[in-house]
Amino acid sequence: MILSYWDLEVHKVQSDEDGLVAIMRAGITPREHLDEVAESLILLKGRVKPQPVISVEMLEADFDGYVLSFDGAAETSTRQGSCGCIIWKLPGWKVVTAQGFILEDVTVNDAEYHGLFKGLTMAAERDIPDVVVVGDSRIAIQQVQGLINCNQPNLQR
Repeated sequence: MILSYWDLEVHKVQSDEDGLVAIMRAGITPREHLDEVAESLILLKGRVKPQPVISVEMLEADFDGYVLSFDGAAETSTRQGSCGCIIWKLPGWKVVTAQGFILEDVTVNDAEYHGLFKGLTMAAERDIPDVVVVGDSRIAIQQVQGLINCNQPNLQR
């Protein structure tokens, strides 16, 4: 009596992080669909979708939108600092709003974050849904985009 029309082969594979080895060994997933299947196995926690990088230089001359410019600084010995932010309306570079803030007990990165967050808050208060953000703090911008980890609990919002 035949129990099955197919031969079943069992292969032991090393456990890996996303199960890709098992998929490739199983042979039941067509090669053209491997990426789709593998994508579904990657944990969401470890997944980072890079944001499109847009700089002011990349904007068209007739770009109609908003630019948020921010900066922050702090004196490391006293931990006193300040930050500022400006929202511009393009084309024409009309200042929509600008504000500076005095900060206490901050590091340089804290001051940069405050400038970014205060600027985003000002944009939200004015119902500006999309802004091109410009600043000199690579760490603050890339952490907000999720491209690098933020290890300070007070900045993880």
